[in-house]
Amino acid sequence: MIFDEELQQLLQYSDFQPRFLEDIKGLKNGNVNSEINNSDIEVNQRYCQSPQCRFLFVYSNSGSSNIDFLSTFAYLSIKLNRTLVLTNVGQSRLDSCKKFPFEFYYNIEYLRKKFHRLSFTSQVHFQNWTRERFKEPNFHYLHFTSSSSSSSFDQDEDDEHIENIKLNDRSVKRTNCLENFKMKFNSNFTSFEKIIFKSRLSLNSFGGKKLSKSLIKNLEGSNSEILLINYDIKRETFHPVSVKYLYSQHIYQEAWEIKMALKPFIAIYWNMIGITDATILSNCAEKLINALKGLRENYNLNNIYLSTDYPISSDFTSFRHITKDHRRAINLLSSTVNINTWSSFDAFNEIRQEKGNHEEFKGTGIVSILDKLVCIESDYFITAPSECSSKSTNDFIKEIISTRQVLDDDDNQRIQNIISRW
Repeated sequence: MIFDEELQQLLQYSDFQPRFLEDIKGLKNGNVNSEINNSDIEVNQRYCQSPQCRFLFVYSNSGSSNIDFLSTFAYLSIKLNRTLVLTNVGQSRLDSCKKFPFEFYYNIEYLRKKFHRLSFTSQVHFQNWTRERFKEPNFHYLHFTSSSSSSSFDQDEDDEHIENIKLNDRSVKRTNCLENFKMKFNSNFTSFEKIIFKSRLSLNSFGGKKLSKSLIKNLEGSNSEILLINYDIKRETFHPVSVKYLYSQHIYQEAWEIKMALKPFIAIYWNMIGITDATILSNCAEKLINALKGLRENYNLNNIYLSTDYPISSDFTSFRHITKDHRRAINLLSSTVNINTWSSFDAFNEIRQEKGNHEEFKGTGIVSILDKLVCIESDYFITAPSECSSKSTNDFIKEIISTRQVLDDDDNQRIQNIISRW
């Protein structure tokens, strides 16, 4: 996540409406590329209200969480005076190959208010711009990654904090559906490079600030019409800025309906698919059943909601890595306790019926967001102990914990715990 002293001012909540690309006015022109002819200037004026367009397009985010991605690149776009392309979404990822528009997961109106100095546009709008151009727009390709082998961090050192490596353009031509965008891949003037972050610098706020300034300094001199970025940093590189209430309204509505139908209720999160020894899952299920009985007696909580990576929908009877031990544990749980899930509530029924949306509801994507919101709002939240789970903690759990902590600090009388393990 980007860290900078100006960040809080840039991201301050405001009723001021941002410059969404279709409505933008008075965008700073900058230096118009001499290669752009009159026809392309007309196209630019229609799409950007300026003789020159300047986009920042992260076509693949295979590293950080989507929220980290958004805060980081919204900030970079503001600092670099570029329009952020809101990349498509699907199956919990931001990626140019995904079929759903950004607003399928996220709230555009909230984005307008939260990042009030940000210019942004949809992926389809950006794609249309590349296709209408007479001359293909130029771009500067960047692969962001991190190195775990960098030397220990010294706050007094004055070395460079990012390393640049030139790349061969052939490695990026046909990845992540880039062939759908008409860009100048064959130009001798196109820059392809990898930016490697010295990962130890991200361990404190001082290092995060230095990385932020180094990155901005590296990119602000680019005159390319597009900064084309592959973001492949597996851990949080910059320090976080909280972005709350960002999800689309239709997801909040589904979560609210489930909460109102169940309250008061217990929410369970069980990540079981990748567990090393699946033979212990039945024993884990028995321990969970006993824990639920105790919670029913102590807190008078009878309703239960289950979030799991097990394919609970009847639409997916076969699933990779599912064994008889997985099925036995789930059958034991469901035959002993009345379990509610997003599937039993028939959530997103209309969307699920649409052709081509089948993959989105295999337990990731929009379902994962819904589960997270329901778990946050539960009266009591429990998750599996380490021996019963493939991951005892992850971004899903971390976000639930942090949000429930805020609810508890606000003296929410309904919240009985932050997190417990059975």
